Amino acid sequence: MTAWHLRWPEALWALILAVAFQGCSAEAPNKQGDKRSAKPASSKTPGEKDAAKKGTGQKGGGQKPGLPKWPPADKTVAKKDAKPDPPPEIVPFESDGAKPGLTLDMGDGLTMEFIWCGKGSYTMGNGENGVRPHKEVIEKGFHIGKYEVTQEQYQRVMGMNPSFFPAANNPVDRLNWQDVQAFVKKMNEKYGKPGRRLDLPTEAQWEYACRAGAAGYDNADGKPLDLDRFAWFGANSKNKTHPVGEKKANAWGLHDTLGNVWEWCSDKDVGGGGGKGGSNATDPEHPYVVRGGGYHDGSKQVGIHARDLRRDKVNFRLDGVRLVCLTD
Repeated sequence: MTAWHLRWPEALWALILAVAFQGCSAEAPNKQGDKRSAKPASSKTPGEKDAAKKGTGQKGGGQKPGLPKWPPADKTVAKKDAKPDPPPEIVPFESDGAKPGLTLDMGDGLTMEFIWCGKGSYTMGNGENGVRPHKEVIEKGFHIGKYEVTQEQYQRVMGMNPSFFPAANNPVDRLNWQDVQAFVKKMNEKYGKPGRRLDLPTEAQWEYACRAGAAGYDNADGKPLDLDRFAWFGANSKNKTHPVGEKKANAWGLHDTLGNVWEWCSDKDVGGGGGKGGSNATDPEHPYVVRGGGYHDGSKQVGIHARDLRRDKVNFRLDGVRLVCLTD
C-alpha cells in the first residue's frame, strides 16, 4: 500500500477544517482582530442611505453627511419693491423781490442803509458744510444791511474799535459772539423803537438775501461765478479787508455778502441750516455760525454756501457782522 493511501484521511480532515474555518470568519469578520478581511460597518442612518442612492437627497449635493455646510447659505431675500431714497426737493427761487428799504440815521451824517427782501421760498444748502438741500420758506419779509457794518458805525455805538485793520469805511472785524450780542443790544437801545428791532440775520435769511434769486450773481446761465467781480478773497485781497461797497452788488443790491469778512448769524448750529435739513450733530464747542467767507479764504471757501462754526469768546480778524431790521 502506498504512502498516499495511508495519509489521505489526514488530508481530508485538513480540507474539512479549512472550509469550516472560512465559514466562521465570514460570519464574524473581526472576532480574531484580522483587519485585512474585515469590512467597516456603515454609519449611515436609513434616511441617509436613501439620500445617497438618490444622489441629491442631502443639502449641499455631494457633501459628506454629518459635516456642516460651508459657506452658510445666504438667506437674504431682496425686496422686489425696494426703492432708493427720494432726491431732495428742489424748488424755484420765489420771492416778492427787493425794493428800496430804509436808512437809519446814526447822527452827524452817519447812516446805515437797509434793503428790503420780500417773503418767498428757495432751496437752502447744497449738501456741503453740514446743510443738505431742503426747502426753506421765508414767511415774512425783512430789511437787511446793504453793507457789512463799518468800523465807524461800530465805534459810534460801542465807543471803541477792535479791528485788526483800522479804517473807518472797512468792515469791523475781530468780533466774537459776545461782541456782536452786545452791539445788537446797544443798537436797539439807541435806534430801536416799538414795532422795529435790529438783530443778526438767521441763516435762512442770510442765504436768501445772499442768493437774491436765481440770477443773484449774474451766473444764471450756468457759467462759473466770476468771484473777482463780487468778493474780496484770497486771490485779490492782499490779505486784508477793504472798504465796503467796492465790489459789485448782487441782484438785490447787497455788497460784500461774499468775502471781505465772515458774517455772524443769530441761530446756533443744530445739525445744519438753521434747524432744518441738517446732517451733522451740534458741535458743543463751536455752536455759532458764520457765513460767506473772508478776505483770507480761497475761492472754494467763499460763496453762497460758505459756512463755518465758532466759539463764543474767540476773536478772529476774519469775522464781522451785517444786521437785519425787523418790523411787526
